[in-house]
Amino acid sequence: MSSNTAADLTFDWKKIGYYLLLSRAMDDIEEQELVPAKLVFNQFSARGHDLAQILLGSLLTHPHDGATGYYRSRPFVLSLGLDIEDAVASPMAKSALVATNDVHYIKQADQEAHDVLICLQQGNLLSDTNRMRYSGDQFYMKS
Repeated sequence: MSSNTAADLTFDWKKIGYYLLLSRAMDDIEEQELVPAKLVFNQFSARGHDLAQILLGSLLTHPHDGATGYYRSRPFVLSLGLDIEDAVASPMAKSALVATNDVHYIKQADQEAHDVLICLQQGNLLSDTNRMRYSGDQFYMKS
């Protein structure tokens, strides 16, 4: 996020209002129709923190800004540009989106290089017994 102060922040309130009402309408459909019909596996309602998520998403404007969502962050990902179709389809496991595990390197074979990188960052040797390390080689991107 860029280094703006609170006085520097400007919001597109019309856009924020649109995403807020859209998210709440999606919550209503999910809660009143999809859950009772057992068409969703998880309820993704974000009631109570939808405005904060949309505000956060609108502040991510720098190419190096980053944040991660979780299963109830539909307002956040909508504000970042997720298609409405994918947002509706994702709780029904029909989205083209890919879910993955905790990813720290791309390929499984990169585990050793990642371990070396951690040592370099922490100022440790590979032989140090009390150093930070990830157990196993399963922290790669899976599809």
